[in-house]
Amino acid sequence: MDEQSRMRAAFARRRLVLAAGAAGMLSLTTPLVCLARGSGKMLRVGTLSMGVVSEPNNLLFAAAMRELGYVEGKNIVFERRFAQGDQSKLEQMARELVQLGVDVIYVSSTAPTTAAMKATRSIPIVFVNVADPVGSGFVASLGHPGGNATGISVQATELSAKRVQLLRDTFPGIRRLAVFVTDESAASLQLSEVQRAAPQLKLQVLPVKFMPGASEQAAMSVVRQWRADALYFTETSQNFFNRQRLTQIAKQLRLPAVFGANYYAEAGGLMSYGSSYEANYRRAAIYVDKVLRGAHPSDLPVEQPTVFELVLNLKTARALHLEFPEATLLRADSTIE
Repeated sequence: MDEQSRMRAAFARRRLVLAAGAAGMLSLTTPLVCLARGSGKMLRVGTLSMGVVSEPNNLLFAAAMRELGYVEGKNIVFERRFAQGDQSKLEQMARELVQLGVDVIYVSSTAPTTAAMKATRSIPIVFVNVADPVGSGFVASLGHPGGNATGISVQATELSAKRVQLLRDTFPGIRRLAVFVTDESAASLQLSEVQRAAPQLKLQVLPVKFMPGASEQAAMSVVRQWRADALYFTETSQNFFNRQRLTQIAKQLRLPAVFGANYYAEAGGLMSYGSSYEANYRRAAIYVDKVLRGAHPSDLPVEQPTVFELVLNLKTARALHLEFPEATLLRADSTIE
Protein backbone atom coordinates (compact mmCIF):
# COMPACT_ATOMS: atom_id res chain seq x y z
CA MET A 1 0.00 0.00 0.00
CA ASP A 2 1.47 3.37 -1.00
CA GLU A 3 1.66 6.38 1.34
CA GLN A 4 -1.41 8.08 -0.11
CA SER A 5 -3.46 4.91 0.31
CA ARG A 6 -2.28 4.49 3.88
CA MET A 7 -3.26 8.08 4.67
CA ARG A 8 -6.71 7.67 3.17
CA ALA A 9 -7.21 4.40 5.05
CA ALA A 10 -6.34 6.16 8.30
CA PHE A 11 -8.84 8.91 7.57
CA ALA A 12 -11.49 6.39 6.61
CA ARG A 13 -11.28 4.88 10.06
CA ARG A 14 -12.23 8.27 11.49
CA ARG A 15 -15.20 8.94 9.26
CA LEU A 16 -18.69 9.64 10.58
CA VAL A 17 -22.08 9.44 8.94
CA LEU A 18 -22.64 12.57 6.87
CA ALA A 19 -26.10 14.05 7.43
CA ALA A 20 -26.48 17.21 5.43
CA GLY A 21 -28.16 18.62 2.37
CA ALA A 22 -27.37 17.56 -1.15
CA ALA A 23 -24.66 20.19 -1.37
CA GLY A 24 -22.97 18.77 1.70
CA MET A 25 -22.90 22.12 3.47
CA LEU A 26 -23.66 22.00 7.20
CA SER A 27 -25.38 24.82 9.03
CA LEU A 28 -24.25 25.89 12.48
CA THR A 29 -27.42 24.29 13.90
CA THR A 30 -27.15 20.88 12.20
CA PRO A 31 -27.33 18.21 14.94
CA LEU A 32 -24.68 15.54 15.16
CA VAL A 33 -25.94 12.27 13.75
CA CYS A 34 -23.49 9.97 15.48
CA LEU A 35 -20.95 10.31 18.22
CA ALA A 36 -17.90 8.48 16.98
CA ARG A 37 -16.86 6.14 14.23
CA GLY A 38 -19.74 3.78 14.87
CA SER A 39 -18.17 2.28 17.99
CA GLY A 40 -19.86 4.31 20.71
CA LYS A 41 -16.55 5.95 21.57
CA MET A 42 -16.70 9.70 21.94
CA LEU A 43 -14.86 11.88 19.48
CA ARG A 44 -11.50 13.17 20.66
CA VAL A 45 -10.11 16.47 19.43
CA GLY A 46 -6.61 17.52 20.37
CA THR A 47 -5.87 21.24 20.64
CA LEU A 48 -2.35 22.62 20.65
CA SER A 49 -1.68 26.26 21.46
CA MET A 50 1.31 28.47 22.12
CA GLY A 51 -0.66 30.36 24.75
CA VAL A 52 -2.85 29.65 27.75
CA VAL A 53 -6.41 28.45 28.21
CA SER A 54 -7.79 32.00 28.39
CA GLU A 55 -6.42 32.98 24.95
CA PRO A 56 -9.08 34.06 22.41
CA ASN A 57 -8.25 31.24 20.01
CA ASN A 58 -9.14 28.65 22.65
CA LEU A 59 -12.29 30.30 23.97
CA LEU A 60 -13.74 31.27 20.59
CA PHE A 61 -12.96 27.90 19.02
CA ALA A 62 -14.67 26.10 21.91
CA ALA A 63 -17.71 28.36 21.58
CA ALA A 64 -17.90 27.74 17.83
CA MET A 65 -17.73 23.97 18.38
CA ARG A 66 -20.62 24.18 20.83
CA GLU A 67 -22.66 26.05 18.23
CA LEU A 68 -21.99 23.17 15.86
CA GLY A 69 -23.49 20.73 18.36
CA TYR A 70 -20.38 19.38 20.08
CA VAL A 71 -20.96 19.16 23.83
CA GLU A 72 -17.88 18.36 25.87
CA GLY A 73 -18.36 15.23 27.94
CA LYS A 74 -21.43 14.23 25.96
CA ASN A 75 -20.30 13.63 22.41
CA ILE A 76 -16.74 14.97 22.38
CA VAL A 77 -13.59 15.10 24.48
CA PHE A 78 -11.03 17.88 24.05
CA GLU A 79 -7.44 17.01 24.84
CA ARG A 80 -5.95 20.45 25.40
CA ARG A 81 -2.26 21.31 25.46
CA PHE A 82 -0.96 24.82 26.20
CA ALA A 83 2.72 25.74 25.87
CA GLN A 84 2.26 28.92 27.94
CA GLY A 85 4.67 30.82 25.73
CA ASP A 86 7.40 28.16 25.72
CA GLN A 87 7.85 27.06 22.12
CA SER A 88 10.18 24.23 23.17
CA LYS A 89 7.21 22.38 24.71
CA LEU A 90 5.18 22.17 21.52
CA GLU A 91 6.76 19.10 19.92
CA GLN A 92 6.39 16.94 23.03
CA MET A 93 2.80 18.08 23.46
CA ALA A 94 2.06 17.25 19.82
CA ARG A 95 3.49 13.75 20.30
CA GLU A 96 1.27 13.29 23.36
CA LEU A 97 -1.82 14.08 21.29
CA VAL A 98 -0.74 11.57 18.65
CA GLN A 99 -0.19 8.89 21.29
CA LEU A 100 -3.69 9.53 22.63
CA GLY A 101 -5.07 8.69 19.20
CA VAL A 102 -7.14 11.85 18.78
CA ASP A 103 -9.39 12.07 15.74
CA VAL A 104 -8.16 15.50 14.68
CA ILE A 105 -5.66 18.06 15.95
CA TYR A 106 -6.62 21.75 16.01
CA VAL A 107 -3.65 24.12 16.07
CA SER A 108 -3.49 27.90 16.20
CA SER A 109 -0.69 29.77 14.41
CA THR A 110 2.49 28.64 12.72
CA ALA A 111 4.66 27.26 15.53
CA PRO A 112 2.08 24.76 16.88
CA THR A 113 1.29 23.70 13.31
CA THR A 114 4.98 22.97 12.70
CA ALA A 115 5.07 20.81 15.83
CA ALA A 116 1.92 18.92 14.87
CA MET A 117 3.18 18.27 11.34
CA LYS A 118 6.39 16.81 12.74
CA ALA A 119 4.40 14.53 15.05
CA THR A 120 2.02 13.03 12.47
CA ARG A 121 1.37 12.73 8.79
CA SER A 122 -1.79 10.67 9.18
CA ILE A 123 -3.98 12.26 11.86
CA PRO A 124 -5.91 15.19 10.36
CA ILE A 125 -4.65 18.65 11.31
CA VAL A 126 -6.75 21.80 11.08
CA PHE A 127 -4.76 24.99 11.51
CA VAL A 128 -5.84 28.59 11.94
CA ASN A 129 -4.03 31.91 11.60
CA VAL A 130 -1.01 30.46 9.83
CA ALA A 131 1.01 33.13 8.08
CA ASP A 132 2.04 31.23 4.95
CA PRO A 133 0.96 27.56 4.84
CA VAL A 134 2.57 26.95 1.45
CA GLY A 135 5.85 28.70 2.27
CA SER A 136 5.97 26.91 5.61
CA GLY A 137 5.58 23.54 3.88
CA PHE A 138 2.28 22.60 5.52
CA VAL A 139 0.38 22.22 2.25
CA ALA A 140 1.32 21.73 -1.40
CA SER A 141 -0.97 24.56 -2.49
CA LEU A 142 -3.89 26.51 -1.10
CA GLY A 143 -6.35 24.91 -3.51
CA HIS A 144 -5.01 21.38 -3.15
CA PRO A 145 -3.36 20.86 0.25
CA GLY A 146 -2.33 17.33 -0.66
CA GLY A 147 -1.63 15.97 2.82
CA ASN A 148 -3.13 15.64 6.27
CA ALA A 149 -3.41 19.37 7.01
CA THR A 150 -5.66 22.23 5.97
CA GLY A 151 -7.25 25.22 7.59
CA ILE A 152 -7.35 28.99 7.64
CA SER A 153 -4.53 31.28 6.54
CA VAL A 154 -4.11 34.86 7.74
CA GLN A 155 -2.22 36.02 4.64
CA ALA A 156 0.33 37.62 6.97
CA THR A 157 3.02 37.62 4.30
CA GLU A 158 0.87 39.42 1.75
CA LEU A 159 -0.48 41.81 4.36
CA SER A 160 2.97 42.86 5.56
CA ALA A 161 3.45 45.40 2.79
CA LYS A 162 -0.09 46.69 3.31
CA ARG A 163 0.60 47.31 7.00
CA VAL A 164 3.77 49.22 6.21
CA GLN A 165 1.90 51.28 3.62
CA LEU A 166 -0.78 52.14 6.18
CA LEU A 167 1.86 53.14 8.71
CA ARG A 168 3.66 55.30 6.13
CA ASP A 169 0.41 56.94 4.97
CA THR A 170 -0.56 57.70 8.54
CA PHE A 171 2.83 59.09 9.53
CA PRO A 172 4.49 60.35 6.31
CA GLY A 173 7.61 61.54 8.10
CA ILE A 174 8.91 58.09 9.02
CA ARG A 175 12.08 56.97 7.27
CA ARG A 176 13.55 54.27 9.51
CA LEU A 177 11.47 51.22 10.34
CA ALA A 178 12.58 48.73 12.99
CA VAL A 179 11.03 45.27 12.43
CA PHE A 180 10.75 43.04 15.49
CA VAL A 181 11.24 39.40 14.51
CA THR A 182 11.31 36.11 16.39
CA ASP A 183 13.05 32.88 15.43
CA GLU A 184 9.91 31.54 13.71
CA SER A 185 9.68 30.98 9.96
CA ALA A 186 6.61 33.23 9.80
CA ALA A 187 8.73 36.16 10.96
CA SER A 188 11.32 35.64 8.22
CA LEU A 189 8.65 35.50 5.53
CA GLN A 190 7.05 38.73 6.72
CA LEU A 191 10.41 40.48 7.08
CA SER A 192 11.24 39.64 3.45
CA GLU A 193 7.96 41.16 2.31
CA VAL A 194 8.57 44.33 4.33
CA GLN A 195 12.07 44.64 2.87
CA ARG A 196 10.70 44.28 -0.67
CA ALA A 197 8.16 47.02 -0.05
CA ALA A 198 10.58 49.40 1.67
CA PRO A 199 12.37 50.97 -1.36
CA GLN A 200 9.11 52.09 -2.97
CA LEU A 201 8.08 53.67 0.31
CA LYS A 202 11.52 55.24 0.77
CA LEU A 203 12.08 53.39 4.03
CA GLN A 204 15.14 51.87 5.60
CA VAL A 205 14.50 48.62 7.45
CA LEU A 206 16.33 47.27 10.49
CA PRO A 207 15.49 43.71 11.64
CA VAL A 208 15.54 43.48 15.43
CA LYS A 209 15.67 40.03 17.01
CA PHE A 210 13.28 39.96 19.93
CA MET A 211 12.64 37.42 22.63
CA PRO A 212 10.87 38.39 25.85
CA GLY A 213 13.07 38.66 28.89
CA ALA A 214 16.81 39.06 28.67
CA SER A 215 16.88 40.42 25.11
CA GLU A 216 14.29 43.15 25.62
CA GLN A 217 16.64 45.87 26.77
CA ALA A 218 19.17 44.97 24.09
CA ALA A 219 16.51 45.19 21.40
CA MET A 220 15.28 48.54 22.66
CA SER A 221 18.85 49.84 22.80
CA VAL A 222 19.41 48.84 19.17
CA VAL A 223 16.24 50.66 18.11
CA ARG A 224 17.26 53.82 19.96
CA GLN A 225 20.84 53.79 18.64
CA TRP A 226 19.62 53.32 15.09
CA ARG A 227 17.19 56.22 15.66
CA ALA A 228 14.16 54.38 14.30
CA ASP A 229 11.08 56.42 13.43
CA ALA A 230 8.52 53.61 13.66
CA LEU A 231 8.07 49.96 14.61
CA TYR A 232 6.64 46.91 12.87
CA PHE A 233 5.90 43.77 14.86
CA THR A 234 5.74 40.55 12.86
CA GLU A 235 2.68 38.40 13.44
CA THR A 236 4.00 35.18 15.01
CA SER A 237 2.96 32.72 17.69
CA GLN A 238 5.47 34.14 20.17
CA ASN A 239 4.60 37.76 19.48
CA PHE A 240 0.89 37.08 19.84
CA PHE A 241 1.44 35.41 23.21
CA ASN A 242 3.62 38.36 24.31
CA ARG A 243 1.40 41.08 22.83
CA GLN A 244 0.90 42.86 26.15
CA ARG A 245 4.64 43.22 26.55
CA LEU A 246 5.16 44.27 22.92
CA THR A 247 2.68 47.11 23.19
CA GLN A 248 4.42 48.28 26.37
CA ILE A 249 7.79 48.27 24.58
CA ALA A 250 6.36 50.39 21.77
CA LYS A 251 5.08 52.87 24.35
CA GLN A 252 8.44 52.94 26.11
CA LEU A 253 10.17 53.67 22.83
CA ARG A 254 7.51 56.33 22.14
CA LEU A 255 7.30 55.41 18.47
CA PRO A 256 4.33 54.70 16.20
CA ALA A 257 3.88 50.96 15.73
CA VAL A 258 1.73 48.68 13.60
CA PHE A 259 0.59 45.19 14.57
CA GLY A 260 -1.11 42.30 12.83
CA ALA A 261 -4.42 41.79 14.66
CA ASN A 262 -7.02 43.67 16.66
CA TYR A 263 -5.94 41.95 19.88
CA TYR A 264 -2.73 44.00 19.84
CA ALA A 265 -4.66 47.26 19.59
CA GLU A 266 -6.93 46.09 22.39
CA ALA A 267 -3.78 45.39 24.45
CA GLY A 268 -2.61 48.99 23.92
CA GLY A 269 -0.99 48.88 20.49
CA LEU A 270 -1.32 52.04 18.40
CA MET A 271 -2.78 50.47 15.28
CA SER A 272 -3.40 47.04 13.82
CA TYR A 273 -4.41 45.70 10.44
CA GLY A 274 -5.20 42.12 9.60
CA SER A 275 -7.83 39.49 9.14
CA SER A 276 -10.61 39.05 11.67
CA TYR A 277 -9.38 36.41 14.10
CA GLU A 278 -12.90 35.89 15.40
CA ALA A 279 -14.09 34.95 11.92
CA ASN A 280 -11.06 32.71 11.44
CA TYR A 281 -11.71 30.73 14.65
CA ARG A 282 -15.30 30.14 13.60
CA ARG A 283 -14.21 28.90 10.17
CA ALA A 284 -11.62 26.63 11.77
CA ALA A 285 -14.33 25.00 13.89
CA ILE A 286 -16.36 24.39 10.73
CA TYR A 287 -13.32 22.71 9.17
CA VAL A 288 -12.87 20.49 12.22
CA ASP A 289 -16.54 19.59 11.97
CA LYS A 290 -16.14 18.65 8.30
CA VAL A 291 -13.18 16.41 9.07
CA LEU A 292 -15.01 14.70 11.93
CA ARG A 293 -17.89 14.02 9.54
CA GLY A 294 -15.61 12.34 7.01
CA ALA A 295 -13.94 15.01 4.86
CA HIS A 296 -10.28 14.48 3.97
CA PRO A 297 -7.99 17.49 4.62
CA SER A 298 -6.35 17.06 1.23
CA ASP A 299 -9.75 17.76 -0.34
CA LEU A 300 -10.45 20.91 1.70
CA PRO A 301 -8.81 24.01 0.20
CA VAL A 302 -7.02 26.31 2.61
CA GLU A 303 -9.29 29.26 3.19
CA GLN A 304 -7.99 32.78 2.93
CA PRO A 305 -9.64 35.49 5.01
CA THR A 306 -12.21 37.80 3.52
CA VAL A 307 -12.74 40.10 6.50
CA PHE A 308 -9.96 42.57 7.35
CA GLU A 309 -9.91 45.13 10.13
CA LEU A 310 -8.05 48.37 10.72
CA VAL A 311 -8.19 49.18 14.44
CA LEU A 312 -6.85 52.41 15.95
CA ASN A 313 -6.13 53.00 19.62
CA LEU A 314 -6.86 56.68 20.24
CA LYS A 315 -5.86 56.45 23.88
CA THR A 316 -2.38 55.25 22.95
CA ALA A 317 -2.10 57.95 20.28
CA ARG A 318 -2.81 60.64 22.86
CA ALA A 319 -0.27 59.15 25.28
CA LEU A 320 2.37 59.28 22.53
CA HIS A 321 1.30 62.77 21.42
CA LEU A 322 0.41 61.42 17.99
CA GLU A 323 -2.60 62.31 15.89
CA PHE A 324 -4.28 60.14 13.30
CA PRO A 325 -5.07 62.02 10.10
CA GLU A 326 -8.70 62.25 9.05
CA ALA A 327 -8.13 59.85 6.13
CA THR A 328 -6.90 57.12 8.48
CA LEU A 329 -9.77 57.66 10.91
CA LEU A 330 -12.27 57.32 8.08
CA ARG A 331 -10.67 54.04 6.96
CA ALA A 332 -10.74 52.52 10.45
CA ASP A 333 -13.17 49.71 11.15
CA SER A 334 -13.09 50.50 14.85
CA THR A 335 -11.36 52.78 17.32
CA ILE A 336 -10.44 52.32 20.95
CA GLU A 337 -10.97 55.30 23.22
